[in-house]
Amino acid sequence: MKTSRFSLLIVSFLLLFACNNSTPVKEEQKDSSALPTVAGAGGLSDSSSMESKALDMVADLPEVEEMRERVDRISKGQNEIKLVVFGTPEPTVPYFTIKVMEDNGDNLVTQMCFRVAPEASKIMYYDVAEDSTMSLEEWRKK
Repeated sequence: MKTSRFSLLIVSFLLLFACNNSTPVKEEQKDSSALPTVAGAGGLSDSSSMESKALDMVADLPEVEEMRERVDRISKGQNEIKLVVFGTPEPTVPYFTIKVMEDNGDNLVTQMCFRVAPEASKIMYYDVAEDSTMSLEEWRKK
């Protein structure tokens, strides 16, 4: 009985020390000037110039920049804003759908959604709940 308790004690200590990684973890520095992008449901390659232009157009919106700064400040640099291409142009919907999402470490949470026609340099706010679009001017007045 004494031997089994002693063995159990030794195994417990070994597991405790084996699971304790004492190597310091180097923290990643976040570049606050660039918003990361994520391959979305459309499965696009990053080489598409129209996709890149659409992402740049959304990233340049003052509302997106303000949100990035606010999320960074409130989360003390733990969360970040990402742009996700969620839909590609189709005959019935000739726009890229780009979501502005907060990465909280566990989930990507949609904060804003836009429909972008890069060839026309046109951005519209997309209301997912209403399945409707409106001009940026209309959206900003709300």
